[in-house]
Amino acid sequence: MKPRSINIFLLDGDPNGIRVAQISMSTIQAIAFRRNQLRRVREAFPEIERPGVYLLIGTDENESDLLIAYIGESEGIGARLYTHNSNDAGRDPKGFWTDTVVLISKDENLTKSHARYVEACLIRAVGGNPRWLVPNSKRPSEDAGKLPLPDRAAMEEFVDQTKTLVGALGWDLFREMRGRPAEPTEQLNAAGVDSSPVFFSGGRALMRKCRSRSQATLWSRRVRRPARALRRPSRRVPLL
Repeated sequence: MKPRSINIFLLDGDPNGIRVAQISMSTIQAIAFRRNQLRRVREAFPEIERPGVYLLIGTDENESDLLIAYIGESEGIGARLYTHNSNDAGRDPKGFWTDTVVLISKDENLTKSHARYVEACLIRAVGGNPRWLVPNSKRPSEDAGKLPLPDRAAMEEFVDQTKTLVGALGWDLFREMRGRPAEPTEQLNAAGVDSSPVFFSGGRALMRKCRSRSQATLWSRRVRRPARALRRPSRRVPLL
């Protein structure tokens, strides 16, 4: 990571409304807005109809702690987002979608191949953060958006700036999480005993045993230890 200066423009003066983020002296723009603001964004920013990459962000209905980010690309992002927004009952609905981030270039040098390359890089990058789920049904191939070397170098910078801008707008999906997993998968041995360890930030591992699968409950945040009564031998006072 390197120092950067970021300018954020608030269309309505609302920090939670329509925002445009840009790194100083860069041609890359990130436009963030809620799903129900799509029409207004298309009217205010005609450049959204150009090629680029977009993120559809929301929360898993079944697991409130799990965040979802669908990553896509298009030659005309505005029209593609309109299609997504009108497809709630279609083949590939985006019911989780509440917020949007659009990544475009202020000039017209970004092409369909460039967008495909950036999309593939971003989908791979989210894999380092277990808090986020990418529901893309198709994973990008290694040659997705195949580009000549000078263009690849330019798009790598686009990807790097995208991660910075998305993080500055409030989403950490490109933040790589390091360390041991907090909730490992339970492992039952032949006797039906849970022998899976529970890891903690300090590096210690606790082994818990349960008689059945239903009792194999993992504790990920804290350990509850049964209170033990400390018994000390009583001293007899001699009678005078």
